[in-house]
Amino acid sequence: MTNKKLKLISYMYLIIPIIIFVIGYIRTVVAIPIILSIICVLKIIYNQCKEENDIVIPKKSILPIFLVSIAICFLGGHGGLWYQSSDWDYRNAIFRDLINFDWPVYYKVSNTALTYYIGQWMFPAVIGKIFIKLIEFIFEFLSTKMVQSISFCIGNIALLAWNSFGVAITLFWLVKTLKLKKKSKIILATIIFLFFSGLDIIGMIICRSNSLLIEGIHIEWWAGNFQYSSMITQLFWVFNQCIPIWIITFMFFNEKKVNNYMLLIILSLPFSPLAFVGFILLFGTKAIELLVIAIKDKKIKEFMKDVFSLQNILPLICIFPIYLLYYLGNASVNASNINVIHEGDKGGFNFFSEIVTPLGICILIIFWFLEVGIYGIFLIKTHKKKPLFWVIMISLIFIPLFRVGYAFDFCMRASIPLIVIIDLWIVDLFVNYKLYEKTKLGTCILGIVILLGFCTSFIEVYRGVRNVYLEKRIDLVCDNIKTLSEEAYSNFVTEVPNESSIFFKYISKKIDN
Repeated sequence: MTNKKLKLISYMYLIIPIIIFVIGYIRTVVAIPIILSIICVLKIIYNQCKEENDIVIPKKSILPIFLVSIAICFLGGHGGLWYQSSDWDYRNAIFRDLINFDWPVYYKVSNTALTYYIGQWMFPAVIGKIFIKLIEFIFEFLSTKMVQSISFCIGNIALLAWNSFGVAITLFWLVKTLKLKKKSKIILATIIFLFFSGLDIIGMIICRSNSLLIEGIHIEWWAGNFQYSSMITQLFWVFNQCIPIWIITFMFFNEKKVNNYMLLIILSLPFSPLAFVGFILLFGTKAIELLVIAIKDKKIKEFMKDVFSLQNILPLICIFPIYLLYYLGNASVNASNINVIHEGDKGGFNFFSEIVTPLGICILIIFWFLEVGIYGIFLIKTHKKKPLFWVIMISLIFIPLFRVGYAFDFCMRASIPLIVIIDLWIVDLFVNYKLYEKTKLGTCILGIVILLGFCTSFIEVYRGVRNVYLEKRIDLVCDNIKTLSEEAYSNFVTEVPNESSIFFKYISKKIDN
């Protein structure tokens, strides 16, 4: 696979959900200029890639990477063919509503509208919707409930394929970024990248949370309010927020100039507005670094030209405001939606003041060291001159001190792109023997640390295997809620959308109350 193909495929994977959202959700008069701007951006990206025909992925590696991606997504419950973690309860409900309801998804019973990071579901949901129409046309005798059930199953298969494709794109970027050619190195890099985690097993022992391991559940909550999710945990619990973010992180890492920076940041919004904050830290740091170089080389004019490139400006004008207004109506962000938010919950962006106690700070320090700091010790020799390294390490100290709404998602999700880069650097250090050249002992110790981190991911996989063994069946789906229409879930909806939300009043297609 050439660099050109990888870049174009990646951009299309990220942009297709946006196009579907715009066509399905936005009024025609607003949608047309947005679609035209997206086409213009795609044309610019295509022209950028014209001469990038160097082969970056060995041909023999393409099929194995796809097979690994399908296998790991299958074990995560994607497609509804294997055990699913508890978070799938809401995700299945969201996906089913996207298939069964007209867009924008509106719930008459609670007078709310679905307002969530639905980007990763858009393409599979369209497949599900198409099959609803197709099945209704061919099999007129089937009940509505049966048609919807069949379409949801087909949509799930499409979701498994779509997510697996996204994971494969991520692994292609991993191989390209580290310039891996040998089969053994590609296999090792893939394993380390996917199973990478902080040392939750050590934290669990320190905090005497042995019950977490015995029960085979989510050991990453050993620090109480803090969690930096492992790669497998992200994939098994919040695939809709992590897969596109992994891809964007690698694309950012491979950018040499700032002419696509704003485009990439905004492309993260449909999938994870919390990871969007993490990207601001990364892109901002790198942009300042490139600005300093431009000033030294007296190329400030070229730098500013890149900053204000058409592919940066168009998404900022046309895509960013749409998603910003869409998310601002969400009940967990908008504190005025008191009928939806549970009593005592706070909306908006808040400082997590409960943490600032002697015990809380102590736990935070231990948490940071076991999740991030220990890897920083190995990375510091090769990365100490990189501003990005220090920004990542310092940011991951303070991110747990903030939250959005009443949950702890900000810590877990804003950190995703930062964790991905640490993961990448560790894979590079170990697989390309950069530490081995200095000392065999250092490589051995890093190997032990990596294996200890693997415990978190292995437990995530083990939980599914254990439950399948105990229940004697594999399709242990978590699908109890069915739809969000019967109760107001503050994390996923806008209350009274036609009155409280600018997006639903003026931008989206009309909602009939």
